[in-house]
Amino acid sequence: MENYQAKKSATRKKEFGLGHELAAGNMPMFMTGPEIKTHYNPLEGDRNEVSEGSGKTAQDYRQETNPEFWNRKLSESKQGRKKIEESGREGAVGSSVQPTKIKTSLATHVKKNGFPGFVSVETGFHPHDYRTPEILGGHHRIALAAAQFPNHLLPVKHFDSMAEAQRDPHYR
Repeated sequence: MENYQAKKSATRKKEFGLGHELAAGNMPMFMTGPEIKTHYNPLEGDRNEVSEGSGKTAQDYRQETNPEFWNRKLSESKQGRKKIEESGREGAVGSSVQPTKIKTSLATHVKKNGFPGFVSVETGFHPHDYRTPEILGGHHRIALAAAQFPNHLLPVKHFDSMAEAQRDPHYR
C-alpha cells in the first residue's frame, strides 16, 4: 500500500509540477535555483562571447552555452567582488577616490546571512510568444543556490520587461 501511495504521489508531482503551474499563468512567489534554471533562460545580454580559434574574425566567437554561463556565474559568486574600475567611477585609475576594499563573496554572505534580495524573472508564457522567458536579475544567487542550496526557496518577482524590473528600488 505504501509503495502504491508513493508512486501515486510521484505521478501527481509530474503532472502538476511547476511547469504546469507556469503554463497555467500562475507566477510563484518562491522557487528553488534548479527550478528557475529549468523554466527560465539566462538574460541574453549577460552572456559572454567565447573565443574559438584564432579570435581574429567574428566567426571565431560564439555566445556562452547555458552550462558555461552558469559555471561562470557560480565561480563569480564564490570570488571576492571588487568595485568596478571604470573611468569616472569611484576607485577608477587616476581617480582621487581610493578603491574600496574587496567585499566578501556571495557564498560567504549566504552562509552568514542567507540569500539577499530577490530574483527577477520575466513574466512569461504568453500565448504567441514561443521563446522561454528570461531571468532579469539574480543570476549569481540562482547559480549558487542551484549548486550548494538546491532545496532553498528564493523569493521571486515577476516583471513584464527589464525596464520595469530596473524601476524597482530593490532590483540588483
